[in-house]
Amino acid sequence: TFGAILRLPRGGAVLVPAVIMLHAVEGPDRRYAYHGGALLDDGIAVLELDFKRGGYVRDSQAPAPKILVRHVFGALRALRRQGRVDPLRIGLLGFAAGAEGVLLASQETLRRDWLRGGEAGFSVSVAFYPECSQGGSGRAQGQGPLLILIGARDFNGGARRCPRWAASRPGLAQVQVFPGQHHGFDKRG
Repeated sequence: TFGAILRLPRGGAVLVPAVIMLHAVEGPDRRYAYHGGALLDDGIAVLELDFKRGGYVRDSQAPAPKILVRHVFGALRALRRQGRVDPLRIGLLGFAAGAEGVLLASQETLRRDWLRGGEAGFSVSVAFYPECSQGGSGRAQGQGPLLILIGARDFNGGARRCPRWAASRPGLAQVQVFPGQHHGFDKRG
């Protein structure tokens, strides 16, 4: 089991878009408040998943991204049943290990495992500093665009691997490499 917090924006909009957030191995941190706050200010609901609460204690016990994807699609289904969230405008945002889950969830091989028939995937996905070491192939049907953001000086090698990963999957992802930036460049918030 794991924890989750749904934060809805203030205001009278009947249906709002939403973003599911996936943390890095160390668990939720200030990035949830930083990015989640900006999304809420823009009228976007945020579902903050917490795989560390009830899941693992030490970082070395964190489940592999492929295990997390099952819960990501479960969260997508749960949000679609939530009365205030627009079921066709749900995005996915992940950091480091959570970003690896984003990459997996964006691929057809896994979408077929977790979504029924023509059920839409995520309307947009953003992966902050993944390693881009996950397998799989092809953009999922009904899946929106995927943006990969990574620092050129990231220790995990993603700045080298991510452009190759995206090039081997035409049309799946856009990669932005930031010169001089390290892993967790947005962590300061």
